[in-house]
Amino acid sequence: MITGQLGRLTDEISRVLKSMGFAGARGQQVVLTGGGAELAGLADFAQGALGRPVRIGRPQALKGLPDAHATPGFSTLAGLVLYASADPVDIRSVGANHQQTTRYSGIGLVNRVFHALKEYF
Repeated sequence: MITGQLGRLTDEISRVLKSMGFAGARGQQVVLTGGGAELAGLADFAQGALGRPVRIGRPQALKGLPDAHATPGFSTLAGLVLYASADPVDIRSVGANHQQTTRYSGIGLVNRVFHALKEYF
């Protein structure tokens, strides 16, 4: 069962890589990140299915990052932090964007709950 799901996943990855123009590119490596990348044998399976080198991504050595977080499950988060730190934005310069809110009470609150329940069920 797991092999079938992984097969479908690697087929989808292969399709997306082809649509992005990575079809015949030799030597381009696929890097798997996230907690699922820690599955035993996943890199070998994906390498065989995709026909290209596959490795498991781990976060770079970041000052203050505990060893327990130096796993593939934290590699995407660490990469996003590094990306954000490369071009920091001062949130005070963004400006005030106000979102209008409405406080419901009485029949308005009942109608809102009714419509929410109707939408979900």
